[in-house]
This record gives sequence, structure tokens and C-alpha cells, in this order.
Amino acid sequence: MTSSPNRDHIPQYGNHPESWKRFLFKASRGSDKAVEMLRLAELSFLKELTAHSEPQDLQLEQYYSLLAARLPTSAPLLTIKEFLTIADCVTIDLPDKPLHEHAFYDRLWKRKQSVNTRELVLDAVVHCLRHWSPAEYRHLSETVCDNDPEYNSLNAVAAMLYLYCGWEAGS
Repeated sequence: MTSSPNRDHIPQYGNHPESWKRFLFKASRGSDKAVEMLRLAELSFLKELTAHSEPQDLQLEQYYSLLAARLPTSAPLLTIKEFLTIADCVTIDLPDKPLHEHAFYDRLWKRKQSVNTRELVLDAVVHCLRHWSPAEYRHLSETVCDNDPEYNSLNAVAAMLYLYCGWEAGS
């Protein structure tokens, strides 16, 4: 079995774990490194779900089915609070609505714009709380992959939050 994420690191298939802070920093700038980190975390999670030595051999539909079975049916508030702790946002009140429009996080790298990491995390958490479902994870993951390098950073952080919740559900 692969290691689960913790407060310091995100498992990365075939590589050393990456820090959460580095992932969030890269996502807040729209760097394609955040997409790479998400993909390697997905492969690491897939390996854990299937015990396959080569998770790339699994069909995409099978992966999403396995993940759907692992995710909690509703947003796991305690796990989300832990995620906020990892992102140094635990002392911030969670807003009732997003701080920024979803499109605010589009194509940051191309626009040469960075965003506040805490605001990005809070908006990703609000998004997950409002739209929690395995289908939403799939949508987020696919749109990040399909649009790399012009992806939406909120989608990348929200997809990583789903993975984190899936890992925690299996602990």
C-alpha cells in the first residue's frame, strides 16, 4: 500500500512526496507543476485503491467507480477542517459563499497573475461543500487535465481536497 497524505506531504506515484504548501503555492500561480502533483497523487491513490503495481493499466471508468465507492456520501466536515489546518486556514471563518467568482482562478499562469493562497483554499472548500459528489470530483479532475496549462486553479485544489477526503475515508 502507498502512504496516505499527512499534514506535511502528498503522496506522489513514482516520486518522493510533495509538500502541501508547495502544491498550494504552485496552484495559486497557475503553475503546471500543480497539475503534475495532482496527477501523481491520483496515481498514488489509485495504487492504494487497487493494489495494482501499475495503476496506469486501470481504465478510467474503473478508477472513478473505485473512488466513488471510497468517498463519503456527504462532505466530511472533520476531514475538511483538517485540510484547512494543513493550509494554515483553520483560524479563518469559512465564508458562506465564495470570495471570488470561479472564473477568477482561470489561466493564472497565462495571465501572469497569482492569487492569495488562503482565499483559493477557502473558495475550494466552499465549492466542495456546495457540490460534494463523486461526479463533481470527476468533473474537476477532468477539466484540470483537459485544460492544462490553462486550467482553473480552484478546480485543482478542490480535486486535491477530494483525494485527501478519499484517503482519510480509507484510514
